[in-house]
Amino acid sequence: MEDLLAGMAQNGFSIAVAAYFLRGDWGPIHITSGYRCIRHNAEVGGVPKSRHLIGAAADIAVPQSKQSLFVNLAKKHGFDQVIPYRHRGFVHLGIYSRTQAPQKPH
Repeated sequence: MEDLLAGMAQNGFSIAVAAYFLRGDWGPIHITSGYRCIRHNAEVGGVPKSRHLIGAAADIAVPQSKQSLFVNLAKKHGFDQVIPYRHRGFVHLGIYSRTQAPQKPH
């Protein structure tokens, strides 16, 4: 299993693996945006070099009152980008390529 997760991380699936572990500690998560094509990214106002364009980012619906707790938990799970959009009700999570799969924190 460890080799499978490491291979997935090297092939761009690290966001899914990290989200899986995050979900285990947070509970169900609602992904409002994940991979985006260039056209859709432009339509929603995404930046030209968005991590969404390579499948390395996701926006997660999180009520404003719980965003601080979610942000701290996401950082513990190894997300490199954790940007709360408090008034819009979501948190942006991004992850960069890694040589090993994200791990569940102890």
